[in-house]
Amino acid sequence: MGLLVVALVGCEVKKEGDSGSSGTGGAVRKAVAISGAVIIEQDGVKVTYRRKCEWCGHVDGSTHTMDIPRTGTRSTMSFTCRKCKKKSKRIMEGM
Repeated sequence: MGLLVVALVGCEVKKEGDSGSSGTGGAVRKAVAISGAVIIEQDGVKVTYRRKCEWCGHVDGSTHTMDIPRTGTRSTMSFTCRKCKKKSKRIMEGM
């Protein structure tokens, strides 16, 4: 009997329609583009964005997807603008 109780304590109950993949205990995460990106959509786990040049303002036509950073952390990536050929940084922060 005691072994069964210990096994049930460690189980997680999922609600119908809950994927449980966010890893935040049910809280939905949000991404904020600090610079170098225009957010297209986000679902609480992943964010889809387009790169935006810090120098000439060109927004790249292709989309990119990444995991939303944890709350309070930033994700940084450098890229070269296809129009002006200058380097820019894409910075996303998790909320």
